[in-house]
Amino acid sequence: MLMLGTRLLCSSCFSPVRKEPCKKCGYNEATYEAENMVLPVGTVLMGNFLIGKVLGKGGFGITYLAYDVKFDKIIAIKEYFPVELATRQRGETKVVVRDSEAAELFKKGVKKFYNEASYVANFAQNPNIVKVYQFFYENDTAYFTMEFLTGVTLKDYVDRVGALAPGQALYVADMISYAFSELHRENVMHRDVSPDNIMLCADGSVKLLDFGSARQVYSEGSQLLSVVMKPGFAPIEQYMRSGKQGAWTDIYSLGASIFYALTRLVPENPQNRLEDDYEIENNVHNIQPQIWELLNKAMKVNYRERYSDTEEFCQALAAIPVKRQGIRVPAKLPPEGAEDNPVKKLIAKLFGG
Repeated sequence: MLMLGTRLLCSSCFSPVRKEPCKKCGYNEATYEAENMVLPVGTVLMGNFLIGKVLGKGGFGITYLAYDVKFDKIIAIKEYFPVELATRQRGETKVVVRDSEAAELFKKGVKKFYNEASYVANFAQNPNIVKVYQFFYENDTAYFTMEFLTGVTLKDYVDRVGALAPGQALYVADMISYAFSELHRENVMHRDVSPDNIMLCADGSVKLLDFGSARQVYSEGSQLLSVVMKPGFAPIEQYMRSGKQGAWTDIYSLGASIFYALTRLVPENPQNRLEDDYEIENNVHNIQPQIWELLNKAMKVNYRERYSDTEEFCQALAAIPVKRQGIRVPAKLPPEGAEDNPVKKLIAKLFGG
């Protein structure tokens, strides 16, 4: 347990507790054993950030719940931890590179991770971009702190509650396009937009997450961009070693994400669509015509046929005369695959899903 002033908090989830185990997360210091390769609960970073439970793990990083002692608030911390290049002994904090060959790749990656966090922090005033507060090196790797968001990803909501209504889908598109407006104005692309990286927050806001694939573009064509692909949501240029990427790349991915939100279907990969694009071209899922026209253009396989920039996309989006509808996130979502259960139907009825 953690004593902060007169408050006794769980060391793992930072909920108020009187005794262990924690009623909310089950943490018990007496029986706790650190998970393999993650920072142990109770680790202190920068002399100020207390590490709690793991929120998520990916191929390149680990995200933790944390407590900012200085500002007395719960935050999230992301750690650069590429599992193919590095490891960590159970209960330890230092990151160990696996071998000399991996060392050079790790060095380049950690610098890129740090630099990307530093420029995403510049967008902290945008209400539709997750806020990055601080970035630093420790334990032979890099970290950044960011706001802790309560809510669910667009993917989780659609999978568990159901497809969005047209007004809800346009509301999400509006919010993410506002994020694009600022990013693209500064020549920054996200390059990994998908339902996994769009957060529907409990306060009604919508935020763009996970800038691990973002790159600064100093001038058009000035650099070759590494390939980042998410099947169904990545446009064809991301499958090419030197494919021309720009605002149209993020616009494609947002269009595909909205398509998924309306249909609960992952769009066909663009290589397959080169041969047969019947599903999108003919609106076989009966998407509202004006919304379909927007998505059809946003998701063109050939980038020259898409909206050329965010301003053009936003103008087309604003012209759709469908009333926008915010999304209320239920306190508890139905389990995955329970789309026909009565709880799910009731939530859909109450919240307009």
